[in-house]
Amino acid sequence: KSIGAYAFESCAALISVDINEGTKSLGQYCFAQCSSLTEVVIRDHETHIPGVSVFPNLTENPELVIRCYKDTSVESTLINLGYSIAPIAE
Repeated sequence: KSIGAYAFESCAALISVDINEGTKSLGQYCFAQCSSLTEVVIRDHETHIPGVSVFPNLTENPELVIRCYKDTSVESTLINLGYSIAPIAE
């Protein structure tokens, strides 16, 4: 499973997203310019995140919290891209 490029781009009504386990990739700009997005939960340990263009620009949306499991490739990728992450309670 994947979420395609531009899938939810500019969807101002989108507030939170829970990406289920089994989602292996997020397309470029799939959540870009979603100005109301405040929480993204990524439940798969290996979801591919192609770059910062997936999520809203943090200057547009400083309230955004991205949750994932600790010590996973997803956490590493998000940190390397400059996002603050919050752990999912196990």
